Amino acid sequence: MGIFGLSTYLRDNHRTCGSDIVLDLENKAKLSKPLIVDSWSFIYFLRNDQLYKEPWVYGGEYEYFSRIAKFVVRAWLKLFPQVYFIFDGAYPEIKFPEIIKRIQQSRIMPANLFWRTSAERRNQHSFLRQNKILPVLAYQACVSAMQDLASEGVQCIWANDEADRRCVELAGDLNGWVTGMDSDFAVLNVDGYAGYLPMDEMVWTFAAASEEDEEVGSDQEGEGWSGVKSKKKKQKNKMDDGTTRLGVIPPSDNIVGLTMRVYHPNDLAQHLGIRPPFLPLFASLVGNDFIPELYKSRFFPRGMTSKKRIERVAEVIRDASTPSKGRKRKATLAQESGGVAALIDQAVQKLLLRDDVPSAQIEEMVETVIESILQYVVDTDLRGPFSSKPKSPKHVYQSEVELKYTEAYRNGEFSPYVLNMVTTGTCWTNLGLEDPDAESVTKTVGEEITVWIGSVLNDGIPIGVEELGDGASTGRSSVVGDHRKPEETDEEDEDELISVVEEDSSNETERSLSRRRLREEEHESEDDDADSYSDYPPFTNGVPVAMLTTALQRLRREQKKALPPDSSQLQSPVTESSFISTPAPEAASASLGPVSIMTYFRRGGRVTPAPLSIPPLSHLISSTSRGRGSSKSGLKVNWQGPIQLQPIDTRLKLFLHALNCNTSSFRNLDEEWMLVAVALRWVVVKMSEKMNMQPGGGGNMKWKKSEARAFLLSCVRTYLAGTSADTPSDILTGSMITNLTNSASDWSMLVTPTASSSFIWVAGQSAGSTAQPTSILEATPRAIQMSAQILIGIEKCHQLAQVLLLSKRVTSAERKFSGRTFHSLLGTIQEERMTPEEAEIFDRLWNAIEEDGRAEWWADESLSKKEKKKEKKAAKIQTGANGAPVRGRSKTVTAGGMFGALAEVTM
Repeated sequence: MGIFGLSTYLRDNHRTCGSDIVLDLENKAKLSKPLIVDSWSFIYFLRNDQLYKEPWVYGGEYEYFSRIAKFVVRAWLKLFPQVYFIFDGAYPEIKFPEIIKRIQQSRIMPANLFWRTSAERRNQHSFLRQNKILPVLAYQACVSAMQDLASEGVQCIWANDEADRRCVELAGDLNGWVTGMDSDFAVLNVDGYAGYLPMDEMVWTFAAASEEDEEVGSDQEGEGWSGVKSKKKKQKNKMDDGTTRLGVIPPSDNIVGLTMRVYHPNDLAQHLGIRPPFLPLFASLVGNDFIPELYKSRFFPRGMTSKKRIERVAEVIRDASTPSKGRKRKATLAQESGGVAALIDQAVQKLLLRDDVPSAQIEEMVETVIESILQYVVDTDLRGPFSSKPKSPKHVYQSEVELKYTEAYRNGEFSPYVLNMVTTGTCWTNLGLEDPDAESVTKTVGEEITVWIGSVLNDGIPIGVEELGDGASTGRSSVVGDHRKPEETDEEDEDELISVVEEDSSNETERSLSRRRLREEEHESEDDDADSYSDYPPFTNGVPVAMLTTALQRLRREQKKALPPDSSQLQSPVTESSFISTPAPEAASASLGPVSIMTYFRRGGRVTPAPLSIPPLSHLISSTSRGRGSSKSGLKVNWQGPIQLQPIDTRLKLFLHALNCNTSSFRNLDEEWMLVAVALRWVVVKMSEKMNMQPGGGGNMKWKKSEARAFLLSCVRTYLAGTSADTPSDILTGSMITNLTNSASDWSMLVTPTASSSFIWVAGQSAGSTAQPTSILEATPRAIQMSAQILIGIEKCHQLAQVLLLSKRVTSAERKFSGRTFHSLLGTIQEERMTPEEAEIFDRLWNAIEEDGRAEWWADESLSKKEKKKEKKAAKIQTGANGAPVRGRSKTVTAGGMFGALAEVTM
């Protein structure tokens, strides 16, 4: 993330580009400032810390992630007066190519490598450390953890789009620091901004370990811990190298201080010999997330180091901004020839390696660079991300719905993934570890829920583009809804045409960039330029301080002037008085057509765009009222106005109807367990439907009842274990994960099974099985795929609840999922029993799952020949040829023969 090579350049030149600050418990009142945290940088860097012990391959340990995140932030709170977490909003359209590239590199490629590697190798710790994939619900777990700390001084803020500009803007208001892992923070600048603190350059100072901590300290040496000196030796009063650690996670809760390295944009600009207003131009020419990779090959020779690239760009900018001789006003060459666009054009042409580049390509590169520079303008719209939506006459309740959604978004109850549908009409995949040879779980499990989400959104605010009768797009950004005024006609919609989709283009990402680059250029006279600069104090060389910023803002105003008349509503202020309830109109007399959004799901080994049709909500409800089990699950539309403004009972019924769960047992479930139950039932039904659509059968896609019960029990156990407090040692050493997995193992508390829901037979095992589980838990392909399915089910069902404004009635469930606990229950051979507390919760959930269910949803519990053979292997693996236990890495390793004997000697 950020600017190519700049993080390394800053670290290599930290003496001139940065400064060191040491905070401790004594001087924090004098030196400390508010800390603003880039949340996604925190999530990624926390998981890559050597002290982080999560076994990600099982799907994630979200309770563990939440606790260790809170452990880090509580350590920050000892040294910083306030901590603010800034979360990203919707993806900017200009960044779509970069987002696709990141999904390919960080999600799809590691998954391919995992599945193409042997089972023995991919279950080794070294392989898993080198090929990490971010668990699907990491964002939700981080939000939940930070909201738990609200009473301790942590505030959560959601940006309208990317969090970078909002972080710096807030830091400027509070005179605070920004921490993250994004070199853009060394370029973004506002008055009051104290600087950028890279997370990977934080050094914790902590008190010397006590005697009982010596063993832990020595065991962790080499994993990021510093060794603890023996108590036999005399300890020094001052802190030495044995009491410091580099990284974001403090090694203990005995924090003494924190050493940070601060980089400020003004220092970087001075080091490069350019003025701070030219840093966005510098970042764009060096290369960032908004500039295509192709430009690097046009600007820099192959093999050129990042340091040389940075120095070359700085030199070009210095030359372009050098005042020309022979003029009294000492204007720059760019000012003489037409303003900032000429300066950018000159810099681009100087960087080009070839002289024969067509003028059209140069013009395109200049436009792209200008678009990139505009991303560094800090001017957040505090009204929220929904304020820029054009008001459609067909959505007469739009302002009132926007107010409710804005409030939910600012409270963390509206997913940024859903916000993409509103702002850009897109839906993006959130991939975890899944089988690359199978259809993406996002499509199998999540596509139908995505249709429901889009239909609910479009019931109150316009999304996507409207489709014609033959499936073509009209190109409107305002979408047909169900709440038209009776006097409106189709002929009144002609003024709403805004070109959004170009059907002739074969590359959606290129179309997106082309749409962004379309603008009308208007040039002011040379005298007007001189007058606009005359109000600013000059540099020593005569260049105005705000030249670049002012020129870009003028370009933005000119672009707004060129927009169609209807688009002027994009800039209209939204006040409380504008959110006035409109009287409910009569129902529309004519059926309205569907709209379309663009989905970016994995198809094969790549992320490719494809349109997804979103029907009107009334049509979707009527079409799904049939085939939803018994008549009890049917739903009739007998309300007026958008669904967002209906009573909570109506919205809850629609939520359960969409997920095939509109039964009395589900309606009576507690809010904290609703999401777990509906997600499981939805996944079971969808995988059953998928199997029925397979021409050859595909029976292994169905869930078994034992597998579903294992999932429910894993959630119940994780929830009950999560209510207990763990010591910092439990969290840091990873023993907390083991505690969660082995929770409720006190056999004195176990009860005899009295009901079908009080025990489970784990998948693939017969009642008379005598084999014992192995000590090393293997991540089997079927278990991995089931984890992927249920995680997407939880995420999508939660998003549907959010767009229906049901966050208080259907609460989040990510911290109830423990991938390792789920896998361990699937791999258990003996009968699993429950404590009375576990059985009480489990019974309610399982009764809801089975009510109004169908036998064809479930796979046969009897073992296939392949499963029986695997069970025999699992029983034999416990002893080797000489009767000694075999410490294999997976229960599928054969213990007999020559290779078994070799394993006993070497393992």
